[in-house]
Amino acid sequence: MAKNNDNFDFEENVIRIARAKWPQAEFSGSEMIDGRERDGVFETDEAIHFIEVTISRSQDKAKQDGKKIFELIKKYQIKNPMKVCKGWFITKDEPTADQRSVINNIGNRQITICTLNDFQRSIIDVHAYLSARENHFFGSVLNQNNQSDKPDVDYVPLDIIDSTQTEPLSICDISSNLLKGKTYILQGDYGAGKSMTLRQVFFDLKKKFTNGAVSQFPIYLNLREHSGQDNPSELIERHARNIGFSKPSSLVRAWKAGFCVVLIDGYDEITTLGASNKLKLKNIRRESLTAVRRLIEQSPEKMGWIIAGREHFFDSYQERNSALGLNSNSTTKTLSLNEFSDEQI
Repeated sequence: MAKNNDNFDFEENVIRIARAKWPQAEFSGSEMIDGRERDGVFETDEAIHFIEVTISRSQDKAKQDGKKIFELIKKYQIKNPMKVCKGWFITKDEPTADQRSVINNIGNRQITICTLNDFQRSIIDVHAYLSARENHFFGSVLNQNNQSDKPDVDYVPLDIIDSTQTEPLSICDISSNLLKGKTYILQGDYGAGKSMTLRQVFFDLKKKFTNGAVSQFPIYLNLREHSGQDNPSELIERHARNIGFSKPSSLVRAWKAGFCVVLIDGYDEITTLGASNKLKLKNIRRESLTAVRRLIEQSPEKMGWIIAGREHFFDSYQERNSALGLNSNSTTKTLSLNEFSDEQI
């Protein structure tokens, strides 16, 4: 039976998490066994994991998939007596009491029933990351009254202009498009509101994740904290340590698995200035952005990201795109922040 788009997208998210959870089986996924499709089979040195996923809340669906999983557990346990065989029944929404009862009875406690978010938490504690990130500074955001990095005013919606559209984009437009895998460069002069805009995108994405609407969460990087780095994994790990997140490697796995959106603030704040000629300065700008360029190049294809900086930091769009690792076929759009209107002031 053909799968609908919602179930296919949900299954794809589960498989990405499973590949990050069991890196020895990073190329595994769905398989045909005995003429029937199994949503996921992941074998490591110590265990074999069988996965079935569903967006259904029906008891019959749980019974059907539970039997499929338990049949495989029994079959493979005989063939591989030295390995643990474990089943996973993963649901989009919180499982019903009937679903839990069915799975526990059929699986003889060898099948774990959980939501996608619970499964994801076995890779990374997203809520702990978001809490730590919220308490760290966001780019150049500053409370002018007490020089704190916590603003004492609400975000003022700015005119965010995409030259290919007639109407300005809202924060919700940007966050929704990032979740669809769109990519952006946000440009503006000093004090134009780039960091406040990215910060607001962060909170909008956080709200969507914590409400259970999406499985992707935001990572917000301050590039001023990452001078001299050339490895994207090390950049993300340093970011985790800077904000006090206790498991930096899990954040790297989340990025590689593609279940995050990356917000990058300050491509113009990472360079060491002082070069005496134009060619040397251009090389310094490119070299300083090596980690960012590699992060963009190595990010999963469908993962959204946005990077912000001053419009005139580079000599040309060509230099900017080259320094950031964007090829001629890139669909990345450039956004600009208009000056404050009287109403916004």
